[in-house]
Amino acid sequence: MSGIMDSAVPKTSLKIALIGTGKTGSHVKRLLQTQELVGPFNRDHDPLEHFHEIQKTDAVIVFVPAEGNAELMKKLA
Repeated sequence: MSGIMDSAVPKTSLKIALIGTGKTGSHVKRLLQTQELVGPFNRDHDPLEHFHEIQKTDAVIVFVPAEGNAELMKKLA
């Protein structure tokens, strides 16, 4: 699938952590295939166990249900 969103992905290399592998997270993972991706993380691949890797990234993209998001952000901050 190509389109407007494909042109929004930066062409420079960024180190990006992806948390959440549902519908949206999986789509973003595909769009970021040219970037240095850390993760993706989910319930089975816990981001908190890989905190040191996430700290070294340029950006973190999070797609988790609202009830888990606040707690995750507190722990990652």
